[in-house]
Amino acid sequence: MFAFQICMAGIIATGGGLVILTSYRNYVVYSVIACLCLSYTYFLLVRKKNMKLNSAEKALLLFTIIGLLHVILSYLEVNREFPKLDLYFDKSFIPRQASYYLVLPAIFLFQDKYYTRAKEYLISHYGEILFWCLYAFELYYMGKVMAVSANLLLGWLALKIKSTKWWRNWVRYAAVLLTPLTFDGTSTMLIFRVVFVLIIFTQSGWSRLALRWMAIGLMIVLIVVSFIAPVVIKDTSFISDYNAKWRLNYWTDEIQNLKNTYGLGVGYGTSYPSKAYAQKEDASFSAKDGYSQKERTFVLSCHNSFVSVAMRTGIFGITALFLFVFLMLWEMLKHRVLASKATFFALLGAVVLIAFNVGLESPSYLFSFVFCLGECNQEVWRIRRESTIIAAEG
Repeated sequence: MFAFQICMAGIIATGGGLVILTSYRNYVVYSVIACLCLSYTYFLLVRKKNMKLNSAEKALLLFTIIGLLHVILSYLEVNREFPKLDLYFDKSFIPRQASYYLVLPAIFLFQDKYYTRAKEYLISHYGEILFWCLYAFELYYMGKVMAVSANLLLGWLALKIKSTKWWRNWVRYAAVLLTPLTFDGTSTMLIFRVVFVLIIFTQSGWSRLALRWMAIGLMIVLIVVSFIAPVVIKDTSFISDYNAKWRLNYWTDEIQNLKNTYGLGVGYGTSYPSKAYAQKEDASFSAKDGYSQKERTFVLSCHNSFVSVAMRTGIFGITALFLFVFLMLWEMLKHRVLASKATFFALLGAVVLIAFNVGLESPSYLFSFVFCLGECNQEVWRIRRESTIIAAEG
C-alpha cells in the first residue's frame, strides 16, 4: 500500500508518465501490484480478521466477484460459445484486460488508519510544500502543461490542504484552474475544472443538497451519454469532431457486442471492437507500440470504462459498478457529518476520468481512480466515526 501511495506521487509529478511512458513502466506497475497483493494478505489475516464493510464496499466486493467469475469462465472459453459474437479471441490477453481486479481492492485498505496515517501526516504538516513540489515537477516534466491525472489529483490535494491564510488556498486553486492543458484529454480536464469551480463556490449552508444533486446530475448525464446516446444516435455523420464521432461509434459497437451475448457479457480474452468495426477503422488499430494490427484490437479500448465493463461483465457487472459509485456517494451524504469538498471532487473527477478515457485499462488512470475512491472510502469511515460520537454525546 505504501508503494502504491508513493507511485501516486510519481503519477502526479510526471502526469502519468511514470507508469505509461518510461522504459521501466512495466516494472513499476507490476511491483506496485505485487506490493498491493501483500497488503491484501496482511490486511485480511492480521489487521482485519473481523472486517466490517460499508454498503459501497459490499458493492465493490460484488463487482469484483462477478468480474473474477468472468475471468475464470473466459479461461474455460465459455465466452466462445455465443454464436453471434464477431470478436477475435486470445487467452493470453486475459491478465492484461482484467488486471484492474488486482488494484481495485486497494480501496478497502483505506478504511484502516494503518495504511493512511503516514499520508495524512505528510499532508497535514507539509501539504503546501508537497503540492508545489509536485506541481513544479509536473510542469517541468510535461513542458509547462498539465496532464489529466495530475489535474485530477492536484485538484483533490488543493482542496484537501487547509492553509491558515485564505489567499494561499486561492493561489493553489488558480494553479489548478489556469495551468495550460495537454492536447490529449482536454475535454476531460475542462469538465474537471467546471466541477472544481462549482465545488469551491458551494456554500456551507446548502452544501449537502447542492453536492448531492451535482453528483447525481453528473452521473445521470454520464449514463445517458455512455449507454443511451449510442443506441439512439444511429447516424453520426452530423458530428464534425472526429474524436467524438469515433468514440460514439466505438461505444455503439461494444454495446452491440453486449447485445450479442444476451446481456451476459463477452468476458475477457476477446478483442474490444468487433472484427467488422476493426476492419472499418483500420487506421485506429494500426500496428503501434510493439503490437500488430490484430493485437491492437485487444489493447485499445473504447475510451469509456463503463461501456467496456458492461461489454465484458454484462448487465450484472455494470450494475454492480454503478451501485458501488452511487453507494459511495450515499455513504458520503447520509451521516450527520458531511464529507469534505476534496472528497466530493475526488469522487466526481474519478467518475469522469474513467467515463471518457481508457480509465480502468490504463495504469495511470486506474491508479488515479482507485486512489480517489480510496480517499472517498477513508472519508466515509471518518465521518461515520465522528457522527457516532456526536450522536452519543447529543
